[in-house]
Amino acid sequence: MKNISEKLFFFSYGIYLIFNIVNTSFYSIYISSYMKYIMILCTIILIFKEILCKRLLKKEFFLLLICGFLLSFILLHVNGYAMFPLFFFIYSARNIDFKKITKFTYILSFVLLLFIIASAYAGIIENYKIVTIEMARERTREYLGFRYPLFPQMILFNITACFLYTYKNKSLIIKGIILAILNYLVFLKTDSRLSCYLSILLIIGVIFVQLKPNFLDNKKILCYILALSFPICSILSIGMTLNYNINDSRMVKLDEFLGGRLHLGKNSFNEYNINLFGNNTEYIGAGLDQYGRRTVGKYNYVDCLYINMLEKYGLIFNIVFLSLLSYILYATYKTKNYVLFIILIGFALHGIIDDLEIYLYYNAFWLA
Repeated sequence: MKNISEKLFFFSYGIYLIFNIVNTSFYSIYISSYMKYIMILCTIILIFKEILCKRLLKKEFFLLLICGFLLSFILLHVNGYAMFPLFFFIYSARNIDFKKITKFTYILSFVLLLFIIASAYAGIIENYKIVTIEMARERTREYLGFRYPLFPQMILFNITACFLYTYKNKSLIIKGIILAILNYLVFLKTDSRLSCYLSILLIIGVIFVQLKPNFLDNKKILCYILALSFPICSILSIGMTLNYNINDSRMVKLDEFLGGRLHLGKNSFNEYNINLFGNNTEYIGAGLDQYGRRTVGKYNYVDCLYINMLEKYGLIFNIVFLSLLSYILYATYKTKNYVLFIILIGFALHGIIDDLEIYLYYNAFWLA
């Protein structure tokens, strides 16, 4: 029965990954109208899996309540159907070996990434290019068959993290160098510099704890602080954004380095009130639709995960969610799972510059 239950999970998860990753590319023209039904199908498969698991432990029931509570906020302000199955997958993954999940994720995601990029260069789908001027330099970005240049780099960030975790008990020096090269090659095309830098930092961090496995053993104060990485990054992001001042030259330079994230966040705070249950936000970004068209309207997209979540889902969701993430980080430290500890900190830092990791197909570590 356990084997059937596990197969159902991976069947649902595989469908979820394939359709959501393909939907971020220009193949979306063929599948976007069916996405709602595909996400419902994934959820039905997971529910059927749970019916097969007849026994429900007390701690599992508590987890079910938390997932249901957080899901209610998603349903209030659902931004795309890809978010709908998130907490179903989180709950359903509780009895699946996480290393199996990361291996499955990086293999399937890498195959899809290569397929989409190859399709773009073969001319099967469009490979858009844009040229912008930022920080007094010309910036050329290729979409590589995706509907926004950040998408392939974020998929590769998730692949990198999953690969590092899967092989955490084996030497990662050579593999890490290869991963760094792959991230750099995608960066050369997409110019998604911040995601690329964080991928390389993540590789260095994981290799370091592999080479120095006892380094964090006696660094209790440091580790307790790092266990709070998600709320710290959230407070830092929100604080810097609220204090952004166009008359401060240092803040303007920092804003330019961060791709305008500070002033866009400040404008968004002026537009949307912070409340308990969130807002029906309408962000307009630079991404293209399935026909290669930009959304009409003034650009106001908030890339920062913490501001994005706060405005969309409200204070209650954020307090509960960030508390859970802090608990998970603390638990990984106490069990000396330092590779997972470093990877989760990497995602916490990544949240400062990008909100994409809220989606499961960009971040398999929600299932940890």
